[in-house]
Amino acid sequence: MTTVIIDTDPGTDDALALMMALQSPDLDVMGLTTVGGNATLAHTTLNALRVLEYLDRTEVPVHAGASHPLKGGFQYAYYFHGPGGLTARMSRPSLKPATGRAVDFLLEATRSEPGEIVLIALRPLTNVAKAMVKEPRLRECAKGGGKVYQRGGAKLYQ
Repeated sequence: MTTVIIDTDPGTDDALALMMALQSPDLDVMGLTTVGGNATLAHTTLNALRVLEYLDRTEVPVHAGASHPLKGGFQYAYYFHGPGGLTARMSRPSLKPATGRAVDFLLEATRSEPGEIVLIALRPLTNVAKAMVKEPRLRECAKGGGKVYQRGGAKLYQ
């Protein structure tokens, strides 16, 4: 089983990816970090909590991260993902975000288990960038020795 942290901006696309990952027998999802992107940080964090509660995976912590990119601004996709960032209606979760920020969680987790955690960044990469600024050796601490995979314009750090 592979231990992963998923950095995400849950609109409809990432919500589906999360559902698949959280139900995979091959993945141990250690936590989620959220970022503004498809929707505001408040909406993406709420959507991550909704997905976890829907799947009864309430043990997985959600750490809120960057609300704005390092430069410029997000172009939210509410026109596609709906007014709350999801096209599907899901009830308001009783879960709350974990204390502590996403960048700190990413760094603490990868330092505590060096070489054992795969970081899956679904995009935008603001949390990952901020973590790498704070700790340039993040790529060395993540499983795979700092390999970067690019698919569809998104870089995945492993």
